[in-house]
Amino acid sequence: MFTNSCGKVKSMKAIIDKQTNKCKGFGFIDFESNEDAQSAIAQLQKKGFTAQLAKVYIQYIDICLI
Repeated sequence: MFTNSCGKVKSMKAIIDKQTNKCKGFGFIDFESNEDAQSAIAQLQKKGFTAQLAKVYIQYIDICLI
């Protein structure tokens, strides 16, 4: 489903029902950047899927001025 145009995927996880051992119909994808995630969401929504951004982690870099 995801192509190079969606950006780089770091990890994916489908949510599995423990009783039936089948996918519950949703999952999580971790992208390298917020821009990649936004691109993937837009592409999925154009195809009729329900897709949304769950969380955005921003890496902060400490800067020490001397």
